[in-house]
Amino acid sequence: VKENFGKYSVNRNALRNIICGYNCCDEYIDSILESNKQNKHVSVWKMEKPKEHNRLKLDLIK
Repeated sequence: VKENFGKYSVNRNALRNIICGYNCCDEYIDSILESNKQNKHVSVWKMEKPKEHNRLKLDLIK
């Protein structure tokens, strides 16, 4: 929600990582990769299905 009217500008360098859930479909991941072609500094990760409690494991996609 914006406070003021007008164009909303975003600093593209502020985004560093995108983490997708383990149930995320491949088409959605492909659309994320397509939209982030210009942002070479952004890493895209996919979460592995947890096998242990309180444990986060990620696979690097790009």
